Amino acid sequence: MTTVEGLGSTRDGLSAEQDRLSRFHGTQCGFCTPGMVMSMHGLRRRTEKAREEEPALETVEGVLDGNLCRCTGYRPILDAFKSFSPDAPDELKKKVGPIKRFLNYSIFFKVDIYFNFTAFRHRGPGEVQTPQDLSQVRASLRGQLLR
Repeated sequence: MTTVEGLGSTRDGLSAEQDRLSRFHGTQCGFCTPGMVMSMHGLRRRTEKAREEEPALETVEGVLDGNLCRCTGYRPILDAFKSFSPDAPDELKKKVGPIKRFLNYSIFFKVDIYFNFTAFRHRGPGEVQTPQDLSQVRASLRGQLLR
């Protein structure tokens, strides 16, 4: 069984679906992101095993049918995944390119469903700092170590 975490990460490299979703700004609160990514990944694997080309636009829309987005962010999500399709509009194909700058960020922010804000900084394997207040978030953004 593969989970969304097993597909890729910012540390090890994003999967094609994760990369495309981030490039198209398809994540907002993050509630629907794992389901959307896994649905698209499954579709792409099925077409690959059947030795078919990437799925058609209508197929992409159909596979995302059961995933609910609380932020009404369907447009960037659909655009991200439709860009895999050979019949995708040219404006979607133009957005596809390297996203190496994203992988170099070491500051991450998370807001849970109760709107609790967490910021953390990855300093290396097994070393994560969690700022406790706004001054520590600012220090972390400037690259300073937290005490």
